[in-house]
Amino acid sequence: MTDLRHKMGTVLRLIKLRVSGSGVESLLKQISVSELRVDMYIHEIVPEEGVRLPKRKSGKVSHPQIIDKFHQIGVRYLIIDIEKGIDAVPLALAPDEPMPKGDDAIENALTFFDEEVTEEHRALSFEWFTAKEIFSVTTGIISDTYESLRSGGKINVGHFQKAASAIARSLRRNKDALIWFGKLRHLDSYAYEHCVNCAVLMGVACISRNASHQETEEAVLGALLQNVGESQLPEALVTKTGKLTPEEMDQMKAHVNLGVDLLSKEAKLPERVKKIVAQHHERMDGSGYPNHLKGIDIDPYARLAAIVDSYDALSTRKVYREAIPPSQAMRIVLQDSKTQYDEQLVHQFIKCMGVYPTGTLVRLNSDMLAVVMEQNQESRLEPDVKVIYNLKTAAYIQPHMLKLSSEMVKEKIVGYEDPRAHKINVTDFMPNDEDFR
Repeated sequence: MTDLRHKMGTVLRLIKLRVSGSGVESLLKQISVSELRVDMYIHEIVPEEGVRLPKRKSGKVSHPQIIDKFHQIGVRYLIIDIEKGIDAVPLALAPDEPMPKGDDAIENALTFFDEEVTEEHRALSFEWFTAKEIFSVTTGIISDTYESLRSGGKINVGHFQKAASAIARSLRRNKDALIWFGKLRHLDSYAYEHCVNCAVLMGVACISRNASHQETEEAVLGALLQNVGESQLPEALVTKTGKLTPEEMDQMKAHVNLGVDLLSKEAKLPERVKKIVAQHHERMDGSGYPNHLKGIDIDPYARLAAIVDSYDALSTRKVYREAIPPSQAMRIVLQDSKTQYDEQLVHQFIKCMGVYPTGTLVRLNSDMLAVVMEQNQESRLEPDVKVIYNLKTAAYIQPHMLKLSSEMVKEKIVGYEDPRAHKINVTDFMPNDEDFR
């Protein structure tokens, strides 16, 4: 089996040298500062013109503040010793590369998940590569599981639990990174990526409600498994890229009970997880399925899953329609909260996603259009944005970042804009790997 690090296209320069007088070989790697992690051992900092290096240029990274300091002073590359500290993180899959396949490949990736235990806040640039790998590998876990179940195999609950924990920790460090990856969808893997993004949004909502770590991880796990019953349906139906016919929709609805049956054999799964799978298509007015439950008869986390599932489906591009802007998707869910959704949970969900959700196109008072890149935890009305378009000239401009909370910046957001009205594809302006190398 191809090694996961090779499949992921890790670009690291390997340097072998003999330590003077010791007779011991040491393996060194040059990495970018965005790949630096706590418990790595810095052999040396690669000097660059104009960058004033710290007095201590080698040693083990003991705290995230050390890494933040390197970012602040402009260090770009370092050489680490992987015999004295942990190895570099393999860069995650590029959008057009295959997901990891097989237990061995997934286990290798999950080993890294186990090591990333910190939950301290990180800048988007610091969390980017970790979040990218988490999203890709988790999608691979779901894809592998569906293939295994179609062949009579079993669910590896441990894989899902580790992925759920990794998602929750990443969201506590910086929720925007995983939210951005949820916007990059591939039509041939929509069913799998939908579950991963629902899990991400569930985690965001739970953390904002101050749910316990256990409750949050169980809610995320439930979202990852919510559509596992689809593995028992014809693959052509599940992977169909066009709109389903009424007959196909009736057939698709069977996935709920099929999923419940599959998970009933998994004694390790908490009841909360099973209820999310069983009830995420129920509605407050009884119009849902499969059991037409109403109101408080629906588990609270299943009610939240219903909101998240609908919001993600609305705000995702499909073959037969473009994605609805996040603000409009929120408005539709809010309108339906009078009948279908828990109204209080809907308001909480809207609040946690931000006044201007990440990925939203907004209009500035300067008549410029900008994309919301990262939330500002101190001021929800002043997120970091990327300015991309001049409304006065009806033309794109050279994209540039703007920190609206800065005292030096006089611009502010005056409202939402629909990307479709300007023929703008917001994901064309999302962060990319090169921004953070």
